Amino acid sequence: MHGVSLSIGSTSALDLSYLDQVKALADQIEAHWVSDHLCWTGTDSLNLHDLMPIPFTEEALQHVVARVSQVQEHLQRRILLENVSSYVTYQCSELTEWDFLREVAERADCLLLLDVNNVYVSSVNHGFDADTFLQGIPVHRVQQFHLAGHSNLGSYLIDTHDAPVAEAVWSLYAAALQRFGNVSTMIERDANIPALPELLEELGGRAALPLTVRRAQHESACRFTAQFSGLVLEGDTAIAEDVHDSPLVPVATRLNVYADAYRLRLIEALQSNYPMLHQVLGDDVFEQLASGYIAFHPSRFRSIRWFGDQLAVFLAESPDWSQHGWLQQFAQWEWAIAAAFDAADAQLLEPAMLGSVAPEDWPSLQFEAHPSIHRMNLQWNVPAMFKALLGEEMPPEPAATAPAAWLIWRQALTTQYRLLPPAEAAALEVLIAGGSLRRSVNP
Repeated sequence: MHGVSLSIGSTSALDLSYLDQVKALADQIEAHWVSDHLCWTGTDSLNLHDLMPIPFTEEALQHVVARVSQVQEHLQRRILLENVSSYVTYQCSELTEWDFLREVAERADCLLLLDVNNVYVSSVNHGFDADTFLQGIPVHRVQQFHLAGHSNLGSYLIDTHDAPVAEAVWSLYAAALQRFGNVSTMIERDANIPALPELLEELGGRAALPLTVRRAQHESACRFTAQFSGLVLEGDTAIAEDVHDSPLVPVATRLNVYADAYRLRLIEALQSNYPMLHQVLGDDVFEQLASGYIAFHPSRFRSIRWFGDQLAVFLAESPDWSQHGWLQQFAQWEWAIAAAFDAADAQLLEPAMLGSVAPEDWPSLQFEAHPSIHRMNLQWNVPAMFKALLGEEMPPEPAATAPAAWLIWRQALTTQYRLLPPAEAAALEVLIAGGSLRRSVNP
């Protein structure tokens, strides 16, 4: 199990409810190991959805070691921490990255996921020797390797996972195998995914590789993360004074890697969470909508799946979009469809369960709605548009309709929806609100 939301380097308190879910899933599937990244991803109320670098100081080291120990105690297992690619280093750093990584693993007694591509990317960006990095990592701590492609922007590299593994990374991987042995290895590919034969060729074509805290310190760390978050969210460059300058790449350029990645990642998240709305509006208009939404609704979720939960409200309240009434309902509909699919499982009411209920007791029975149920009142032809798009057909133009109640729910692994007759809609509303089947009779 590989995560991106542990935020082990954050100054915010660990999210114990999140760790409970990780533990439950790891226990359920009997995971061989659970891994995440040596980084921070946000603050108390905001998530940057990126792997932000940690200053390599003794203060940060003690902080991370304590948090790793707490996580491992909570999960009742050792975790793996992965080195991240980075685009800035800090003037306050006292250790090299490999020394910091080694000390975390030894002091917290955790394991390491060595991302060879990240080692190479950071070595180019910061001018250190990648082989020296490998030699600084204790052999007995490395449990898995990651490989991936990156993007070369000339004076620096960005870890993008959207290309084949570079030859230089394969060479470094060969050196890693020589040092650490035949460690489990995974190639990551997140975008521009080619046909399966090409992926298999990349995998199989390398078979011949050789296999021989004081309060004042806490406040300082909080200020640091707040400044970095300010850069990503608002373009505030106050953090620049803490970043090493470079004759190769200006500080502003390297810092903007994080700011640009944040915006693009959230636009992609909205495209993923609203694929039909994206299709209706087209790339340019959807990007305009997404940019406006991101400015007013920075992410507060560990999982980027839930980013966009307020899009319908934003469409209704924004002067730029509120005149398009159908857009609000389309967004609301598409979000409900996805939320129904992702809803928790629950025991369904079976006819046999009611066999022991006496007829005279039926009026007093109370029912609980399945977690996937959503009810919507629509005044636009949204379902017809959605159905056409789902079938890859040309959707009808948005058109106002008579107000109608619709029900959305999940049946097995398929999301369903249908129009509700007025009487059924009224009865369902009463039952979901906690009412019973008892019929009110006027005197």
